[in-house]
Amino acid sequence: LSLDGGGIRGLSLLLTLKSTLPPTPPCEQFDLITGVGSGGLVAILLGRLRLDIDSSIELYSPIARSAF
Repeated sequence: LSLDGGGIRGLSLLLTLKSTLPPTPPCEQFDLITGVGSGGLVAILLGRLRLDIDSSIELYSPIARSAF
């Protein structure tokens, strides 16, 4: 899974994934999750921290506000 950047708009990445993927965590569906910029932040939440999409959506905004 490759996720492009987009600043605070990276939340749209998570919303798109939520609407297209099954409810299992993405780390169980993909062998590799990478990203650039805000996509990198999403990749860390989903891949390294092994969060589900709903948990990632909750954490994304506060982290992105301080990072971007």
